Amino acid sequence: MNYINMNLHEQLNRIKSMMGVINEQLNIDWSTKEIKPRMKNTTVLFLSPEKIYDRMATDSPDFDIRNNPSLRISDRLEKAKEFLLKYGEDSSIGPEWEDYIWDEEKKDWIWGVDKTKKREQMKFEPTLVYLDPYNKNPDGEPNVNISDGRHRLLAALELGLKEFPIEVYPQDEEYFKNNFQP
Repeated sequence: MNYINMNLHEQLNRIKSMMGVINEQLNIDWSTKEIKPRMKNTTVLFLSPEKIYDRMATDSPDFDIRNNPSLRISDRLEKAKEFLLKYGEDSSIGPEWEDYIWDEEKKDWIWGVDKTKKREQMKFEPTLVYLDPYNKNPDGEPNVNISDGRHRLLAALELGLKEFPIEVYPQDEEYFKNNFQP
């Protein structure tokens, strides 16, 4: 496959995915994964992406990328889906990953690992979600907001994951456990 066809194929898959023609289903057993919080004072819980986005639709519609695609940043959603589909089942992601590379012998693009490039260890980071106690929704509950990882969480939702690693602050932990379990 040459580079031009690869890009066309990739673009067609993205269009089909956005139109709902491609419906990837992914099932990840998170209990086999060691998901660490990125901050010392936070905890990782496995919560429902759907419940979080449903709540954001009313609490924080200005940041709800599920219902407002214009808020999405470039191709982050597609890259997050690709990452989960490719590495979601693999708990040991190495420093190299496959990609299309130029093969001098074949004079064509091939799928493989470019051994000439040094790459950093890939790391999964959970979505960081918090409660805003100063702003309440119509039900009098604190607003739910995503600080980091909106595209990752939406990718999980669109891939059919019922639970996803969510990083929360200690003061919010019980609330999220009680309201956003799968």
